[in-house]
Amino acid sequence: MTMSPQDESPDNIEELASEYVLGTLSAERRSEVQKRLAHDADLRAVVDAWEQRLLALTELAEPQTPTALLWGRIERSLNGIDRRAPRVTATAQPISWWNLLPLWRGLAGTGLAAA
Repeated sequence: MTMSPQDESPDNIEELASEYVLGTLSAERRSEVQKRLAHDADLRAVVDAWEQRLLALTELAEPQTPTALLWGRIERSLNGIDRRAPRVTATAQPISWWNLLPLWRGLAGTGLAAA
């Protein structure tokens, strides 16, 4: 559901900005927010405030050097080679819960919100 800036309360803008900064929005909703940031000063200010709040958390974790395999994946992704969705075949292995990215994003977002 797309809401215009006039229909949103300050609490809704705060929630939208927090979800945007934490990365928990759907791709469609995220692109809507990115378009709004260009002309919505209130939303931009709230997003900036959330980024400043969470910036201190980046100092809590030690930087990790990506492996050569990961660098290759990053480069392919940035070059647009890996943009297609993987084909699902009848012999594909089911993904275990340990490898579910949405689960870990949700848990990370919940942990950050709790902190």
